[in-house]
Amino acid sequence: MEEKGKEKKVKGAITISLALIINARKDIDWQKEAGLTDQELRLIKKGILASAWYDQELWEKMTLGVWKLVGKGTPEGAYQFGYGLVAKTLLNIYHGALAKDDPAAILARLASLYNRTFFTSGTAEFEPTKEGGIFRISHPEGIPGQECYVAFIRGFLAKIVQENKGEKVRVECPEEALVNSQKLSSLTYQIYWAKK
Repeated sequence: MEEKGKEKKVKGAITISLALIINARKDIDWQKEAGLTDQELRLIKKGILASAWYDQELWEKMTLGVWKLVGKGTPEGAYQFGYGLVAKTLLNIYHGALAKDDPAAILARLASLYNRTFFTSGTAEFEPTKEGGIFRISHPEGIPGQECYVAFIRGFLAKIVQENKGEKVRVECPEEALVNSQKLSSLTYQIYWAKK
């Protein structure tokens, strides 16, 4: 359970990819289009540190801005962002922790990292199954940036499993059908793979 009044923070490691896109896309007015302040844009331009903590509100503005303005506000755009740039960045930063050639072990490790290493709020847990496993995420106050977060995490999980010797990977999240109709506080990802 979250402590009342505790600040919600996000680790720079999962913010770097967003900053790279924002800094590269000078054709977009990030202040006008994404609601980023001058101070926030200066921080982003200065550089996001992988080991530093940043306000979750900033991360959400960056995430939703990149999704809407670069990913065209589509689930596929969010999926590709998680599958591509975010997975690549986190695999580079946490190579030792996220590269074991064992998808179930990596997903368990990823759940552990999610809990207080990536977010100060929210939790994740992994439960192995015969076909793969179930990855659960919970944010009691609401999934951050849920419009794109659900597909983004689905892509990220698919790539992590593939990079660790999983084949024919399939990731499903039943709550994805609800992202535009209700506030979500938990997500259940059913992950299937065959071993190489």
